[in-house]
Amino acid sequence: MNRITISSNPLFKALALNEKGSDVAPPTNLGKGPGRVNNLDLIRLIVALHVVCTHTLHYDGLSSRLDSTGATLHRLFLLIPAVPIFFVISGFLIVASFERNPKDLKGYFWRRGLRIYPALWVSVLVSLGILTWAGYLQRDFVATPTFLAWLAGQVSFVQFWNLEHFRGFGMGVVNGALWTITVELQYYLFVPLWCLLRGFLKRYRFVNLGFDGVLFVTSVAANLFMRYHVNVAGEFALVAMPIKLLHMTLLPHLWMFILGVYIYRHFDSLRSILEGHFLAWAAAWVVVTGVGELLIGGETAVGTALYVVAQCLLAFVTISLAYTLPALSGKVLRGQDLSYGIYIFHFLILNVLIELGYMTTLYAIPVMLVASFLMGFLSWTFIEKPALSLKNFRFGKSSLTTGAVPVRSDAPPSGTAYSMPKPRTALENTDLSARKQD
Repeated sequence: MNRITISSNPLFKALALNEKGSDVAPPTNLGKGPGRVNNLDLIRLIVALHVVCTHTLHYDGLSSRLDSTGATLHRLFLLIPAVPIFFVISGFLIVASFERNPKDLKGYFWRRGLRIYPALWVSVLVSLGILTWAGYLQRDFVATPTFLAWLAGQVSFVQFWNLEHFRGFGMGVVNGALWTITVELQYYLFVPLWCLLRGFLKRYRFVNLGFDGVLFVTSVAANLFMRYHVNVAGEFALVAMPIKLLHMTLLPHLWMFILGVYIYRHFDSLRSILEGHFLAWAAAWVVVTGVGELLIGGETAVGTALYVVAQCLLAFVTISLAYTLPALSGKVLRGQDLSYGIYIFHFLILNVLIELGYMTTLYAIPVMLVASFLMGFLSWTFIEKPALSLKNFRFGKSSLTTGAVPVRSDAPPSGTAYSMPKPRTALENTDLSARKQD
């Protein structure tokens, strides 16, 4: 068997996925980008459970039962922003997915669609069943253009739209977690356009940097503008409709996505300060957040500036955690990715419990966590995983040369000798994992 040097072989410089399908982008220990062994799935699971707890405690019948200590802990708990963490991870992974083969747009959107829509459509069906059970889908109502337009939005890209007809149901929103799906879909469209523009400007590095800088600053400004109006109103539900619509666009959230992209693209330069340094980054975030939110106040000018710094630090906290004890996720989850199912189904469970009158004691929190975890497992096992097994569906000739090169999990560091297995055909070299490409 021939001996080859990894550093001289372009195959091993390609981006790759774990054969088991674990997220990630490029291979481990090859000195080219982030490693494919990381804790991103575990982070997303933890953050999804954080969202479950946040939404559960947001229900007035439950949060009002917290004593003073519990209320203080709840306030501290809310200082951990869940959704921005999701957006950082999306930026870190989605660009990697697109750049594996930027000419294969059909394959890119096909994989993205498989990641989002099958479980989403099932959640919509479950929503309709629950609404029927609760008495909100009368025969005359479901035949109206308003309901049909709402249903079309739920299964396409307007998941944030909630009808006044449903305000009396549960929390007043059928599935309040789905607004981020609308933003995520905008990221999917944004990435090819952004990369295309950067490709046109690749000879003008400073123009590219300037354009990215303008995007970043504009997004920060939009986020602060939205944050100011929410603070003035007292809560998001009371802000004016234009502010709510701004919140549903990618603009006020794009800066966190861009941070994830830049950490991915400059991972080799940042590796020494990211890998194994989660506690240091977390400590920095805690100090800045504590000073800004608890000592100075987030509504002040200084507090606002510290908020921006803290959010930027959060991006580094997230990716550093992914590459501190990076094998932990694989040992705990063993290839299962439960976060998406937990996220899109937990709000339905919450509404059912409210309708049944079970959200009156703090015991509802463990009930919500267990039920959401179970739904995440069922969603992954019977919906998402089977759907993602179709992601290598071929679209014409281009698909014969697309996909990442699967790399052995025990691949040695760059520059060392490695026994090359029998080469795969071009078709075999497409992404063989049964999981998603984020």
